[in-house]
Amino acid sequence: MEWYEELYQTDAWRKESTLARFRLDGKKAFITGGAGGLGREIAGAFAEAGADVALVDLAAKQEYGESVAKEISDKFGTKTIYVPCDIGSDDDIKAMIATVRKEFGTIDISVNNAGFVYPHDLVDMLPLEDWNRCVSVNLTGCMLSARYSAQVMKEDGHGGAVVNTSSLMGFAVSEMFNQQAGAFVYGVTKAGIVQMTKTMASAWAPNNIRVNSIAPGFVWSGIHAGVVPPEGHQYMCDHVPMKRFGSTQELASAYLFLASDAASYITGTNLMVDGGYLVY
Repeated sequence: MEWYEELYQTDAWRKESTLARFRLDGKKAFITGGAGGLGREIAGAFAEAGADVALVDLAAKQEYGESVAKEISDKFGTKTIYVPCDIGSDDDIKAMIATVRKEFGTIDISVNNAGFVYPHDLVDMLPLEDWNRCVSVNLTGCMLSARYSAQVMKEDGHGGAVVNTSSLMGFAVSEMFNQQAGAFVYGVTKAGIVQMTKTMASAWAPNNIRVNSIAPGFVWSGIHAGVVPPEGHQYMCDHVPMKRFGSTQELASAYLFLASDAASYITGTNLMVDGGYLVY
């Protein structure tokens, strides 16, 4: 046997199932922003793949979140719970991590997806208090929930997967009908997540913890309903090579991939899911 044959397997398909590497059987995961359109979709995808999942979102959404968690659990037969948490609060995040660990025994996967954008998120108009709140949730909260989940993975002596949610707006400037560019602080926080992801990936690689981010483009997750009029929808679609919005299901598949062993040699990368927007 050659030296490299002990290190690297070839023709694995002869012995193993490639599709099985996309499964999450026995894994324990949490998803912040779990009551939102994208969060719910990711939770359902993870549960279908065999993971126990905690939907993490604000206390104000608890009744709704618990009903979604029950629906997912009933459908896929995995343990699915709702954990209230303000991702802008360090104490809340610590308590959430403790609850998830107590309920599931450990944490294998963290999806740090909570975030929001102000409708008046403009360079010349955004008040400082709004800047600070958006940074505390979108960037600092993402950092803390990723870091605390990684601490659990280290303490429990196993690796894991961390997937952070960035955005197309971390790479491009948003404009609508040639008005003043929007998504100012939102874009800054989402760009910061990409760099943070790379640094975490480098720091935690020795612990077998992979850290990646996903940057959704225009995805119809429910937040656009009642906000984007038909002409605005068309205007946005015209800027995408695929000429449409993406679906939450299309995004959830990307999260499942990066959370699973199918992506076992991928860390420190950002996956664009934008319909080709940035090719222009």
